[in-house]
Order: sequence, then C-alpha cells, then structure tokens
Amino acid sequence: MAAGHAALFPLALLTPLFLAAVLLVPPYIGIFTACTIAYGTDGPNPVLPHWYDMFFILDTYSQLFTYWRAHHSDLSFTRYTLPITALPVACAAFSLWATRKLAFKLRDLFHTFAG
Repeated sequence: MAAGHAALFPLALLTPLFLAAVLLVPPYIGIFTACTIAYGTDGPNPVLPHWYDMFFILDTYSQLFTYWRAHHSDLSFTRYTLPITALPVACAAFSLWATRKLAFKLRDLFHTFAG
C-alpha cells in the first residue's frame, strides 16, 4: 500500500498541469485552425509561421471575428462563417467534456489508492 501512496505524490503534482492542458489546448487548436482556414491556401498563410504565439493567434482570431460580424452576409459559409463560429465552439465543448472525464478518472484513481 505504501508504494501506491508514493505514486500519488507525483500524480498530485502533475494533475493541475494535465487538467490545464486538457482544458486549454483543444480551444487553442480550434481557434488556430479557424484562422488557418479563414486565410486559406491562396498564398502564403500569415498564421502558420506564428502557430506557437498564443497572443498573435488570439488577436488574429479577434480581428477575423470582428470582420465576420461586420460582413457575415457577404462571406462564404463554408470557408469563413463555419470555421470562425462552429470550430472554436466545438473544440471548447470537447475540451469541457474531456476535462470532466479526466477529472473523474483522476478522482477515481486517487480514491482507489488513498482509500
């Protein structure tokens, strides 16, 4: 039983990191993908070289969303509207579901070893 308790300590230290990654990475991927799709492949994509810069991606998405709100009737549904609106929402919903699943799995794991 002592070996199980020793394994819980590193897991307890890493649990917030796991939960934060599961909560934040899917929406970021959704926003990045939405920006990439909106700019298309008609030339050099200005978003791809900055895939690691979260603030650049969020600023770009904010500008794309503002542009979409002003001109949504003139823009293509599949190339602009659907990626800008549905993709981040779907990724955020997946993120919430996955975080809930992970939290319950970790809770069950801690109860198994600790109790």
